[in-house]
Amino acid sequence: MMKKHNLLLASTVAILPLVPSCEEKQPSGQPEEPKAAEAPTPAQENEYLQRGDKASKALMASLGSKLKAAISRVSNKPRNPKNQPGSLDQEVLTAWEKQLASGEAKPADVVRYKEDQTAVFYRPIMTQGICLKCHGDPSTFSEGLATKLKKAYPGDKATGYRAGQLRGAFRVEFSGE
Repeated sequence: MMKKHNLLLASTVAILPLVPSCEEKQPSGQPEEPKAAEAPTPAQENEYLQRGDKASKALMASLGSKLKAAISRVSNKPRNPKNQPGSLDQEVLTAWEKQLASGEAKPADVVRYKEDQTAVFYRPIMTQGICLKCHGDPSTFSEGLATKLKKAYPGDKATGYRAGQLRGAFRVEFSGE
């Protein structure tokens, strides 16, 4: 069982960097990102929301079935209440937050084992500049974006971040099959 988990973990580490991220270049024909001083247009706001949603859904769906794993995100400030951390998740997030608070570099991926020896892989989600369009200071959001976020996520806690902060973790739990 441990050998299989090690193979699955190696596969996950190899595949996760291929998942689209907030840092990727705009595909041709997509709205350009505004410069820091410019407010995004409504079309750009829609693009940011769709891009973030699309990337996370692609990760969850494609990798989960390929790896026979449950893929999710966890955060201490979740946008979606389903992304609340469990106790094992909280241990990882707390350790990473302490590491960053002490001035250390970006946290490394980690593997933890549940009581039943199920392997759980964690990769930190660090806030990038473009993430701030929807996860930054809410007072900078346009009225349209604020309305869309409030409608889609009434209990949203995933705002107020600055670039370089830990937003949460990708979590990959491998099945025993």
